[in-house]
Amino acid sequence: MISRPRAMQGFLGAAFVVEGLLFAFHLEGSELNWKAHLLLVMSIFAAAAVILAELPFPQSALLGVLRAQLVMLQGIWFMQIAKLLFEGAFLSAVKCMCCTTGQPCSDSITCNFSESVAVVRVRGCQAAG
Repeated sequence: MISRPRAMQGFLGAAFVVEGLLFAFHLEGSELNWKAHLLLVMSIFAAAAVILAELPFPQSALLGVLRAQLVMLQGIWFMQIAKLLFEGAFLSAVKCMCCTTGQPCSDSITCNFSESVAVVRVRGCQAAG
């Protein structure tokens, strides 16, 4: 297993602790928002604990694999929170207009651009009428 310098490992652990503290003090809003962030905070502090535990045991394969799994869990959880909390927030800013008539369109639009045809799928657009 490749060994990192101890100072780099210590700063990595400190970075995860600071990130965990930032998210811990960010627990506000609805119950769903609070629970989602709490689970994220727990995974961040678990990763910080494993990273700091690697300081005295730099050759431990178990700690290295556990660190990688916890960092991947944190990334996956970030994506899940984004989908959970922000789904549809950006779609309301997208205007769904038919390129030929300029009227609001249905779910699927077919636009002719000279010789090519592009099919665009936009969620959240309602048919005119």
